Amino acid sequence: MSKKEQYIQNTHQAKNNIEKEMVKLELALNGTQVDEVKLSNKFECDFGQWFHQAYHLKEIFGPQLYEKIDFLHSEWHSIYGKIYAIYFQEKKKGFFSKLLHKEPSELEKDKARAYYDDLKKLAAELEKTLEVCERRLSALGESKFT
Repeated sequence: MSKKEQYIQNTHQAKNNIEKEMVKLELALNGTQVDEVKLSNKFECDFGQWFHQAYHLKEIFGPQLYEKIDFLHSEWHSIYGKIYAIYFQEKKKGFFSKLLHKEPSELEKDKARAYYDDLKKLAAELEKTLEVCERRLSALGESKFT
């Protein structure tokens, strides 16, 4: 796989990961038990690791597009973290709290739904921006990736 193809694949995978996480959150908000939910920051997730370590990415995307993605990605993790704290973070580490798995209060659920609405808009904007990046990457010659 060429470096260009790898950049396109990583950008596309970022969109897929956002979609998957949004589905998990929606299921959780609707009362479905969801597994494998983890909290990370913009540097720890797969896309963030690639995005912040990829050689010449700022030059390839262009500074404005790069900064926009960085900002949107950071905001996504911030809002996601707020929902995570309500639904997935264990409030207490004791044996009984793990057994009982206390449900969030109605007020907490309302807050999470409001955060989710904000996150949904942000995710759509981030996905749209990543699509622009994919088109830009596809249009560039291989020499830009060496």
